[in-house]
Amino acid sequence: MCLTEGSLGLDCCWKRCVDLKNDSFNCGRCGKYYRPRTCDIFPRMCLTEGSLGPDCCGKRCVDLKNDSFNCGRCGKAVESTDAKAKTNGLSF
Repeated sequence: MCLTEGSLGLDCCWKRCVDLKNDSFNCGRCGKYYRPRTCDIFPRMCLTEGSLGPDCCGKRCVDLKNDSFNCGRCGKAVESTDAKAKTNGLSF
């Protein structure tokens, strides 16, 4: 049944065709839920190479010194319309 063209995957879990490599409710095996890695649970992930910044705001890695939506602290947007202030995360 799961080998037919158009099926959702090659694997069978509880009489349903799934793809164990791409199904977040059957990740690697039937019934294993995939929980995405977020910095609120894994804060050190923001310190890895390629991260958007060393700080964690709302489950996202950001740089509080350069993020216009998190300027100096989480959730504080830049108030100035000055382009330089926005890129430096400062408000004048």
